[in-house]
Amino acid sequence: MGMAGAFTAQADDPSAMFHNVGGLAHQKERAFQLGATLVSIGATDFEGSESGFAAGATERSEAQLVIPPHFYWVEPLGDRWTFGLAVNSPFGLTSEWQGGDFSGRFLSRKASLRSLDVGTNLACKVSETLGVGFGVIVRFSEVELVRNLPGFDPWSGQLVDIAEITLASDLDSGIGYQMGLSSHPNSSWSWGLSYRSKIEVDYDGDGRLRQILASNAEFDAPISAAIPFGRDLPFSMTIEFPDMASLGLAVKPSPDWLVELDINWTGWSSLTEYAIRFSQSPEFDLTLPQRWEDVYNYRLGVSRSSGSAGARAGVRDSQWRFGISFDQTPQPLTTLDPLLPDGDQSAVTLGYGFQKSSTSVDFALMYLDVEERTTRVNINGYNGTYASSALLFASTVTW
Repeated sequence: MGMAGAFTAQADDPSAMFHNVGGLAHQKERAFQLGATLVSIGATDFEGSESGFAAGATERSEAQLVIPPHFYWVEPLGDRWTFGLAVNSPFGLTSEWQGGDFSGRFLSRKASLRSLDVGTNLACKVSETLGVGFGVIVRFSEVELVRNLPGFDPWSGQLVDIAEITLASDLDSGIGYQMGLSSHPNSSWSWGLSYRSKIEVDYDGDGRLRQILASNAEFDAPISAAIPFGRDLPFSMTIEFPDMASLGLAVKPSPDWLVELDINWTGWSSLTEYAIRFSQSPEFDLTLPQRWEDVYNYRLGVSRSSGSAGARAGVRDSQWRFGISFDQTPQPLTTLDPLLPDGDQSAVTLGYGFQKSSTSVDFALMYLDVEERTTRVNINGYNGTYASSALLFASTVTW
């Protein structure tokens, strides 16, 4: 993280199982790595445009704080083979908007996606300079969606809130794989290539409806009789998480300095829609078009090692790291809405680590700016401008 995630070519510590499993082949000592990232997602601000039903609206989401963990275990199996176990959380998104009268409440009030990956990996050192690896990933995930349902009030002649619907899935799972290649021709440079497959998760859960009263018995009573309030309504949905590929090149212009550039591709075109189906109440079925696109992101990182050990043997006593990155958004303007608003992301990072005996401790800080983005072509007519940012702090111990 201190090098903005540029690590596909280096892949020289246990976290290679996330960035490039091929790097696991070069690690010939038992090692453990444990840490977490504190992600502070700032409030998203929204201003409605002159067109659409959000005209004149000024909204703000709730700030979010999440702490995804990571754990890695490396176990050599003889001279050529290495086993690795990985636990991490590569996907997690949350948006929750303030106020019961939020103008986009009929589209989304809250959307939460949580996931945890458990991977078993095996790598082989094909030659002194080349390693290949393969891994199986089991993804555990759950979703929660909350929005309001509208109804037409003939007494006022307006759309009004008649219900709140909350969807909460079970903890469901899907399976995928990854593979990687890591080449270290000499001490001056290295390169790597990695691929992670799509993972499809089929979610099952229950929806629950809560009536929102309009203080008009003639209006509320027929709604109460027609809608199954206060009952569990089984639902299902599927999310196909994208496949990803990364190509990285690292160069050491001197024993103390290292520079790496990674180019990554993410196949977000797999996310075409969220189709929510109620087995017992099909009248509540919902399809949320997404139409996301495949994208690239670019990561550039620099590190400087210090201490006599680092100069002589490539083993650091301490190391400073710096990085910048740019991520294209996969979300088209037509589906930019309150559910999970996104934009191009630029990041600057700073990291520091030190090593004492067989233990190392590392820290990293990232500021992530999401480009202000305006839609005037939203398919639901919810047009306006979104702006947000995030701050991340990570710490890891390796022994």
